[in-house]
Amino acid sequence: MRDESHARMMESFLKAKPALAMIHFWGADYVSHAFWREAFGDASPDERRDFGSAIAAYYEYLDELVGRLRRAAGPGTLVIALSDHGFEAEKIRDGEPRPRLSGRHRPEAVLIIAGEGARRGASLDGARALDIAPTILRYLDAAPPAGEEGRPLNEAFEPGVLPPPRDARVPARRNAPSAPSGLSADELSRLRALGYIR
Repeated sequence: MRDESHARMMESFLKAKPALAMIHFWGADYVSHAFWREAFGDASPDERRDFGSAIAAYYEYLDELVGRLRRAAGPGTLVIALSDHGFEAEKIRDGEPRPRLSGRHRPEAVLIIAGEGARRGASLDGARALDIAPTILRYLDAAPPAGEEGRPLNEAFEPGVLPPPRDARVPARRNAPSAPSGLSADELSRLRALGYIR
């Protein structure tokens, strides 16, 4: 399983105590697309019995993976967990065939900031995925790039935790990266749906 393999690699990487480590778990996206109807929609009793707990069970598994990584990182670690989108039922118009997948993306997402220096119970209303990079850069006392979108989520931290803001650095001029070669049409479609490529 991809998420398990990535988690084991990250556990090994964290032994080196890096200043920053990031990981992306795919499984919740696949499970939510595939089993939304069985968990929350108009599934038959048999479908609900067989597959209705798949999403909740996968999130329990992800919680276990995050716990393992936090233990591997050790005390004094700041943890940021972010989903780049949420989920809702796929809308079907009258007369349309039922789609193969029953869950679709919605803009609202989950953001958790916990650990060293994080303020318990802080309200993060209006936070966006674009705010995560500026927040991490500020926490690490690194200068943001010029023209960066988003803002540091100062309200997520206890007073005095974040260093003063630095002047933006001017990035070196370079050509925009092209889409990776060798991706299948399905992989390209998923990346476009997430807004990563055009």
